[in-house]
Order: sequence, then C-alpha cells, then structure tokens
Amino acid sequence: MLILVTDRRAFGESLASRLLQSGIFSLRASHDAASFLCEAKDCGGVLLDGAASPQKSEALCRELRARYPELPIALMLPKGYLPTSPADRFLREGEEEMTDALLDFCHTLCGWPTGEMSTFSLTVGKDPAGTRYMGYPLPLSPREHILLRCLFYRAPRLTSCDDLLSLCYPTDPPTAASLSVTVSAINRRASAIDPRPLIVNVYGKGYRLRRGILD
Repeated sequence: MLILVTDRRAFGESLASRLLQSGIFSLRASHDAASFLCEAKDCGGVLLDGAASPQKSEALCRELRARYPELPIALMLPKGYLPTSPADRFLREGEEEMTDALLDFCHTLCGWPTGEMSTFSLTVGKDPAGTRYMGYPLPLSPREHILLRCLFYRAPRLTSCDDLLSLCYPTDPPTAASLSVTVSAINRRASAIDPRPLIVNVYGKGYRLRRGILD
C-alpha cells in the first residue's frame, strides 16, 4: 500500500479517492507521523506532499531514504522548485498529469497490480461484475467489492479494522460495526458456493482471506 504523507486533509482525501478508483490503496499520514507509519506498516511506497513545505518534505525524504534504502519514494513539489533530495520520482503540484504520473510510479517502481487479480479459487476484477468464486459469479455491491479487493491485494497478511476503513473508504469511513456487517454479507453470498468462510475475522487483530484461497 502507498503511504500518502500530507498535512492537507482535503487534498489527501481527494487524492486517495482518485487513486482508489484506479486500484491503489493508500494510508494517509502527517509529516510528523510518517516515519513511524513506514516502520509500523508494511508499505510498498511513499508519496510526500511537499507543495506547502518543500524543505520539510525533502528532509523527510532524506531520512526515509537513509532508513529504508529500497523503499520507492515520490515527492510532489511546487512548480519551479528545484529538488535536492534522493526521491525516485518528482511530481509537480497542479499538473493535470500528476495522477497519471503517480499511478505510473505505483505500477513501475512499486510493482502493484491494478487490474484483475485472480487465483484458481477467486477472481476479483476492477468492478463488482468481474468477481468470481470457485468459477461462479459472486454478486457484490460496490462497497463489498472494494473491501474484498483490498483483502485480496493484502493477502495473505492480516489487515486491521482501522486500516481497512482507511484503505477502502478515504472519505466518510463507516464504523467498525458496519465493516463487520459488510464482511458478513460477503461471506453469506459466498457460502452459497462454498460453506467455508471466504473472509476470516481473527478476533482483535483484523481480517484476511481464508487460507488456501491464494493456492
């Protein structure tokens, strides 16, 4: 997943929503919390929003590069600002191509799939209609689809409830109880095909796909 480091809440929510539409899941963090989050989470890339404070973002870029030499880092800067930090990709604020450039960063440097994800047992496409389980169509709502896609994307790792809410719902996230209802709805539909739960709740730790789905 992408760690989106920004102190601009509205911008962060808007960009996270646009990335999610293209299949990129991201967690947002402030500049002050970014280093801790990169250590605590198994992130695959970082975007630093340096539009407001380019020097602060460049200093953080150098810190992250020293601590995590292999971590892909993209840095967004104001137009005309000349960077000096060791980022892998530089983006310019306000350019229409910025989202496309960020997606290319995620594809080429982070190596993340954004199209159909498939194993022998489960196929999850870019839209709900592309979901199949054990060879049969699995009808899902848009909210159920994005949740299942996230768990597939994160498999076989456990994903906490809080992280799932942030990754799948960049704006107006539902409650943990609502998330549990969504998981139950997916499992209920999947049980008509296979009685074993498709999504497993590891109490107090989070959710994951049932073991064997990726085989």
